Amino acid sequence: MRADTWTTVCTLGLRRALMRSCKSVSWDTSRVCDTIKSVLPKRQTPNPCVVVVALALFMLPLELPGKRVPPKPVTPVVFDGIEYSAGGDGKVGYIAATDIASGKELWTVRVFRIHIRFWMEECVQWIYVSDLKVYNGGLLIQDERSRCYRLDLASRQVRRERCVQMKR
Repeated sequence: MRADTWTTVCTLGLRRALMRSCKSVSWDTSRVCDTIKSVLPKRQTPNPCVVVVALALFMLPLELPGKRVPPKPVTPVVFDGIEYSAGGDGKVGYIAATDIASGKELWTVRVFRIHIRFWMEECVQWIYVSDLKVYNGGLLIQDERSRCYRLDLASRQVRRERCVQMKR
């Protein structure tokens, strides 16, 4: 058997497997090699553009779901004719005071601010206000990470507070 024939035959694994099975039989190997070459397709290199497009389509999801579910709505609290509601964009949490009679916004106070770490996904770092309660002339605010704040309604100052009163 010629060495170049074996090189040609062994370019495909399938051809290699067929030739291994034919070794035990004493056939004319050149005729067998020619038959295998005519029957089996030759190895072709795919067009690089087709490969890139196929990979891009495979990697794109059908839907682009967000990583963060929207926050649960927080029920506003009414105290002395003023409605206190929570707001924010995930990076900043604030409380807005609105006069019920006129519907006019009286003031807003920033409760907390989140420092976004650049090496992490931004949307997984967002935090929203999750609960509001009036307690002893102040507003108790809880965020999604169970941190509590107390807003003094007279001075509009915010302080971190233990969450003991929020559980009651």
